[in-house]
Amino acid sequence: IEISQGVISISAFSNTTRVGITLSGGADSAMLLYLLTKFKIERRPDLQIFPITIVNSEKAYQEIFAKKVIEYVENKLAIKLNDDQTHLVKLLDGAKDYGFTKAIWSNKLKSYNKLQETYMGETMNPPEELDSEWVFRGPGREPSRNGKQDLTQYVRNHRPFRNINKQGVKELYEMYGIVDELFPLTRSCEHITRRFDSHCGFCWFCAEREW
Repeated sequence: IEISQGVISISAFSNTTRVGITLSGGADSAMLLYLLTKFKIERRPDLQIFPITIVNSEKAYQEIFAKKVIEYVENKLAIKLNDDQTHLVKLLDGAKDYGFTKAIWSNKLKSYNKLQETYMGETMNPPEELDSEWVFRGPGREPSRNGKQDLTQYVRNHRPFRNINKQGVKELYEMYGIVDELFPLTRSCEHITRRFDSHCGFCWFCAEREW
């Protein structure tokens, strides 16, 4: 898929039949699930896709919005996915350590669900000069998301959006004509609240989404 920020590749090894995608309910993972499902329909009908949502009491909205995304993709593309959820405590063997690197996290997911490949909708940060603007208040910029990376390091833990930012993801929504359909079903806000009917509008992730 070619957009202004480069080429995005969705692929899987020929002997792979079980793949997982970490689905937070955010705009990036939702778009990736849509593309991965289209890839299955058009190229690899043998693939079983497992959308994996972490059931975490600290981020309860992820489960709520991930379910909305799955329902949309299934209805839009007339398909039934292999629904799954990962309970955080069980995945971490009861540990309270959240300091896993993304690579370790993906490997644990694969082992837990007997998956052969995994996909994550990680994107690049917005340009650093935007941090001086008032909309980017508070923490949020992950140094690991700065700059482009050599994607060949992600052999079976795919990061197809890793070298594009949110504006590249927006292009994908526009390309497939689902801006007004899928995007409103997603949530990016990480402001601590129990009300999920709107975004807070001031956290770093809201700023990135608006940008």
